[in-house]
Amino acid sequence: MATEVYSCRDGQEIKQGKLDYTEIDNRAAAEADARRRCAQDPTLKRVVYYRVDSAGGSKLLLYYENPNL
Repeated sequence: MATEVYSCRDGQEIKQGKLDYTEIDNRAAAEADARRRCAQDPTLKRVVYYRVDSAGGSKLLLYYENPNL
């Protein structure tokens, strides 16, 4: 399993955001990563994490809204 990470600016739909892949597999690690991403790029509005399985299914791991935007 892998995790898709969508980094979105204001006005972007989730799937329009920048897509990265990571091995993060739990909510606490995803939240720490989202905070780090928003600190590095304060223009991000949200960071969304989906766990993706080998069959192509996905499950929402975390939806993080930047409180400092």
